[in-house]
Amino acid sequence: MYSVIDPNASLGSNLEFGNFCIIESNVIIGYNCKLRNFVIVKSGTVMGSNCFMDDWTKTGAGSTIGKDVTFKQQSQIADDSVVCDGVFIGPDAMLLRGRVEGEPSSPYICSGAYLGAGCIIMPGVQVGVNAVVAAGAVVTKDVGAGKTVAGVPAKEISK
Repeated sequence: MYSVIDPNASLGSNLEFGNFCIIESNVIIGYNCKLRNFVIVKSGTVMGSNCFMDDWTKTGAGSTIGKDVTFKQQSQIADDSVVCDGVFIGPDAMLLRGRVEGEPSSPYICSGAYLGAGCIIMPGVQVGVNAVVAAGAVVTKDVGAGKTVAGVPAKEISK
């Protein structure tokens, strides 16, 4: 097993690292997290406890990740994204960063949200508490708490 962990990273207890993980500087990872193979945690990321990052996942620099968050294979979040407690991010899902009204903007994913496989969350979008984003959806507008969206572009399919 070979991973690269910056000496300026702060790591909790009971962590498991797979092969070829990269943990950059000024990262904070809570206890009981499992990072599988080829995971990249960019500088300044703060990750809560009991998180799981599957193979080939990546966090953007300066991201904030709550506790009990699951990242499935090849999912990635942009710099400065916020992912709150208990969120599930499906395989190949992407949270994108860009400019909204001229200002840099990243997605905000509220507690308990479920992001399906291959979905894309556009810059500045907020996904509400316990909301569901269907597989393959492209989310261009905020999703309300408890709502389910699907399609390209994503539209609400539940009230």
